[in-house]
Amino acid sequence: MRFRNLIWDFDGTLFDTYPEITQAFLDTLKKDYGVEYDFHEAFSLAKASISFCIDSLAEEFNIDREKFSEKYKERYFGELTYEGKPFENVEEVLEYVSQRGRNFLITHRGSESLNEFLTRNDFNKYFTEIVSSDANFPLKPDPASFNYIIDKYKLKKEETLGVGDRILDIEAANSAGIKSCFFDPGGSKIGVADYNIDKMKDLFKILKKTDDFPGTSFDNRG
Repeated sequence: MRFRNLIWDFDGTLFDTYPEITQAFLDTLKKDYGVEYDFHEAFSLAKASISFCIDSLAEEFNIDREKFSEKYKERYFGELTYEGKPFENVEEVLEYVSQRGRNFLITHRGSESLNEFLTRNDFNKYFTEIVSSDANFPLKPDPASFNYIIDKYKLKKEETLGVGDRILDIEAANSAGIKSCFFDPGGSKIGVADYNIDKMKDLFKILKKTDDFPGTSFDNRG
C-alpha cells in the first residue's frame, strides 16, 4: 500500500456540508439584513474559508463583522439540521485504510457539531484521532496540527497523505512534509497538490500499488 495513513479534512471532503453552510449565510443576509445574494458566489466564499466568507460579506455590505458572524452561527447551528451526507465511496475508503493503516481527521469545525455528523453515520470508529477547532491549534494552512499527528504517532511521512478540498488543506499537508490530494467534485485542479481527484473512488488508485492485496474486493476499482 503506497499510503498507510490518511489525514482528512471534514467539510467538503468527507461530508458534503457546504450547501447547508452557504444557505445559512444566504438566510442570514436576507432575514437579518434584507440582502439577496447569489448562491454560487456565497458558496465560493465559504469554500475559501468560513472566516473569509464572513469578512468578505461584512465588508461588501458594510455590516458589523462580529454581529454578522454571531447571527450566521445562530442560524447554522440553531436552525439547520445537519443534513449533509458523506460523499460517495468515502466510507469504503475509510474502511479500506483502517484495515491496513490509520485515518486521522483535522478540521476547523467544533467538536459538538462534528460529533453529530460522525455519530449519526457511525464514522468515529474509523479515526485514530480527531483534531477539531476545540484543540486550539493554529488554523490551516499552518501545519501545526499535522505535525502534532505525525509526531505523536511517529508516522512515516512517505506513507502519509493529506486529503482536502481547499488550498489551505493542501498547503498544510505540503508544509508538514507529506503528500497532498486535492478533492473537488466539480473537477477543479490545483498545481500545488501532488494528486487531484473529483471522485472519492479515485483514491483507491492512489492508495495502493496494482500488485498490493491480490484477491481483495478493491483490486479492480476504477
